[in-house]
Amino acid sequence: KIRDWWLRIPVNIEASFLSSDILSAKGKVEPIETNAENLGDIKLSIEAFSRPRQGNNRLMTITLVNRTGVETGNYSRDRRSLFQSYFEAVVVDRNDNEQARFLPYPETEARRMDSEESSLDLLYRDIKTFAVGHGCSADWNWTEGAFAEKVVAEVFPVCETPSITPDITDADGNPLSLSMKVLAGLDPEDDGLSGVAHLVSQYEIWITKQRKIASTLPERYSDAANRHLSACEEAAERMRDGLEFLENNRDAAVAFRLANHAVLLQQMRGGREPRKATINGSERLEFFESYQPVDINQRATGRGTWRAFQIGFLLMNLRSSAIGHDPDRETIELIWFPTGGGKTEAYLGLTAYSLFMRRIKDNTDNGVHVLMRYTLRLLTSQQFQRACGLICAMEYLRRSNSDLLGDDQFSIGLWLGGDSTPNRRVDALKKLKDLRKGGPDAENVFAVLKCPWCRAEMGPITSGVGRRKKNYVIGYEQSGPSVVFKCPDSACD
Repeated sequence: KIRDWWLRIPVNIEASFLSSDILSAKGKVEPIETNAENLGDIKLSIEAFSRPRQGNNRLMTITLVNRTGVETGNYSRDRRSLFQSYFEAVVVDRNDNEQARFLPYPETEARRMDSEESSLDLLYRDIKTFAVGHGCSADWNWTEGAFAEKVVAEVFPVCETPSITPDITDADGNPLSLSMKVLAGLDPEDDGLSGVAHLVSQYEIWITKQRKIASTLPERYSDAANRHLSACEEAAERMRDGLEFLENNRDAAVAFRLANHAVLLQQMRGGREPRKATINGSERLEFFESYQPVDINQRATGRGTWRAFQIGFLLMNLRSSAIGHDPDRETIELIWFPTGGGKTEAYLGLTAYSLFMRRIKDNTDNGVHVLMRYTLRLLTSQQFQRACGLICAMEYLRRSNSDLLGDDQFSIGLWLGGDSTPNRRVDALKKLKDLRKGGPDAENVFAVLKCPWCRAEMGPITSGVGRRKKNYVIGYEQSGPSVVFKCPDSACD
């Protein structure tokens, strides 16, 4: 009987896997009986096929086969099956045959690859495949060199991907990052553009080095390498053009400085945890953490600097975002980077620049300018909070620059289904009343849970214990026929 259907079966095939009869065989090899224990009447065999290749190489196909017959009666097919089975093949007797080793799996040279396949072929040219699975997945133990020590037939292989960092250095080993404060024009001794020029130059130097490397690659990689480097050169040209646009267009320079200032404020004001509130004995609202005024000189790890790819993205889009007839206006930009690398900051930076640029051109222009769409409801809510922080920062700057940016407030809206948040004002008022009444069925369906500027808690809170326990709702207020969000901390801007 099989007590564990998920049994991993170690099969001892070392003695015969690379024996002379298999290496010289031209067809099917006789089954090799296993020594696996606790299998009852399950009949397993290892079967091997050997096909000659160039030189003394062989293409081996090794299979684990269940030859157990399916009988009628109490035993079903499932009872005689093995699930998540696994076996491995290793090279033995290396002292007798130094050339006995696992070579990379032969590649098909004649097949014509499309552009994506040829790109992957180039990018992963140093990553070799040593086996392929048939009805399973293949894995291998590759320590160094062009050989594998072991190949494995695995149901579900596991691979730990290495960490990726967006932080890079220039040719001299100095970090390639730029201060938002400097680029915002808040440093009287530096406008930051020399640092931007240095970044673009370093990218151009890197491309030149890659051109030299590409010239040494085999011919099969030439087309893909030239295509990649042409795209890099086009990106570098657009970055250089963006820098020239900043230097020669006053409106763009002002919008760029304001955008840097706004993103800096958004980062300095941001925080994941809300400032918790309570109602004291005098029925007055208090916060456990007091409100802190704006301080752009505040130092915080990981904040206040642009990474290289973020600045590159901004530079590439400065002209096309400001000029409607620019040829690159039709180009769709994609930032491809793992979570936490800073994609959102780059998008928000371009958003701020575009909105400021539009107001600088016409400070009465108050139309919708940016649409942000997310595929997950939770992600939509999280990113909306971050975008709200940017809009608050932009509005903070507009109030002190109303002559330039106009009197209309910067604003943001959220479009969600009725299952997430009320879509009608009358429904919002009803939900607010239910929330104030409290009770087990009262649910907070409003999207803003903290002030995007000062992190003051918003929503239902309770005060007191027992019979003196009361329910309060802070931050949500009725204004005429609708509900508005208003920071409950009177000290907040």
